This record gives sequence, C-alpha cells and structure tokens, in this order.
Amino acid sequence: PFADKAFDVRVDGTYATALSSDTLQDELQRKLGLWLSAALPTLRVALERGMPVDFFGDYLYNKAHHRRPHDGVLAAWADAMRAPANAPVVHGDKEKPELTRQYNEGYKVDLAEPHAGRGGAMK
Repeated sequence: PFADKAFDVRVDGTYATALSSDTLQDELQRKLGLWLSAALPTLRVALERGMPVDFFGDYLYNKAHHRRPHDGVLAAWADAMRAPANAPVVHGDKEKPELTRQYNEGYKVDLAEPHAGRGGAMK
C-alpha cells in the first residue's frame, strides 16, 4: 500500500521534490506491480544459486523501511478512530512507554482512545 508514496509529493520544480530517473523508474514499477528491472541481473544470479528472490522488491523495501508500513497502518486506524471519537486518539511511543502507561499497563501502546471503555472508563 505504500509503493506509491513517492507520487504524493507535490512537485514544485525544486531539487527537494525532484525524483531521479532511477527512483522514478523503481517507484513506477513498484506501483504497477512490475519486476524491478534494475535489479534483475542480480536477482537472476541469486535465483540460480538457490537463494530466495523477490522480483518486486517488497522484501528488501520492508526490511529497509520496517516501520513505514506499520506506521502507515496505524495512521489509517487512527483516522478511522477519530471519525466517531469524542476524545483524542493517542499514539503510543515505543521509546517512552511511560507516556501511555495509563492506557494499558505492561504493554506497548500503538493507539489508545482515552475514556472509550465501558461507561467512559479508561479501560
């Protein structure tokens, strides 16, 4: 679901919003579900040697950006929770669990909705 994020950038002609040709090619191929052509020679050698191969680049992309898919799903859930919520939706902080301890003691909280428990209770 995140293969097209490079296309969400509003291009304004500055260097910061420009995509290199290689990046554009890779992102287009990922978005369209095509094999990553730049990696084909290397992937074919790996395949011949019996190594597992991912021609679409998903495995390596998720390994390099392991938080991005997780954070994207959390953001979508947070938006869905906010729509009918009467209280703010709170994002957890893995590095500072003490900030969200009151919502779920002993666990790392991804998302919490204060006072959403039975009768407006915290849990």
